[in-house]
Amino acid sequence: MVQRGHIYTWQTTVTPKLNITAAGTNAVVSWIVPSTSFHLQGKNTLATTNWTDVAAPVSLNLTSVQNQVMLPSTNGTAFFRLTSP
Repeated sequence: MVQRGHIYTWQTTVTPKLNITAAGTNAVVSWIVPSTSFHLQGKNTLATTNWTDVAAPVSLNLTSVQNQVMLPSTNGTAFFRLTSP
């Protein structure tokens, strides 16, 4: 937008939504590629505050334009979140 010789812009970063799907004996955690970088963190309980970075590599799926992390499936509980640096 231009007003009185000044240019104004407004940018927002959409918070990506995590998706979890099964792929054989693995779970695939994915999120849309945003304009800023995010790190995947996880933990096994919500009773503590100690989130840790997920060590599995992030791959880019160009077909769906999503970042993906493949993790082995377990019978336990797992929680995930995205954080920005």
